[in-house]
Amino acid sequence: MYGSALCVCYLGVRIEQEAGMAYESGTAFFVSERIVLTAGHLLRHPNTKAIVVQLPGTTQAELYVEDLFSARSDTIECEVLENGYPNVDVCVLRAKDDYRASRYLTLMRTEISQGTALDVIGYPGDYTDRHIKKMHEGRIEGRQGVREVTDLFPKCELIVSHGSADTGGHLPRYLLSTVPGMSGAPVLIDGKAIGMSTSELVS
Repeated sequence: MYGSALCVCYLGVRIEQEAGMAYESGTAFFVSERIVLTAGHLLRHPNTKAIVVQLPGTTQAELYVEDLFSARSDTIECEVLENGYPNVDVCVLRAKDDYRASRYLTLMRTEISQGTALDVIGYPGDYTDRHIKKMHEGRIEGRQGVREVTDLFPKCELIVSHGSADTGGHLPRYLLSTVPGMSGAPVLIDGKAIGMSTSELVS
């Protein structure tokens, strides 16, 4: 699993709005030396002005996503090659400036059946207690429940969430825990990417 984590990146998106710049964060992962996959809804804004990823495998990513856009050596600028959103929540990016990843995930086509064990590797964003309440309505209650979630999902730190497939087929659902920021994270079986986390409650 450690080798797979070295292919996963913290993603930052800068969006120009009338009131000024806005930012979103998520997770992305390399599938070749220069090609990066992420969730399409993270790049849904027509006024997206810049896309960067922090170096793959960074264990503690930048807490404030806007800080990724200052001049620094640990980020890689990317460009959109294709975005399937809203029909398919997948966006294909290409690393600019001739960056070449030394490691990347293998994509695998496989039939998934109910109960198949799988993992998601990603970066919980700078989420709030209200995000937890919205995503886990009726299952997480009180301060202790929120504290347990934040302990399991430290903000902007690379984590692995273990679970299993709830349903199989072409659009399987997964029984595992995620929080905002993990959109775009790879879903893995035996270290190979078979899908992506695409929750639209983004940070």
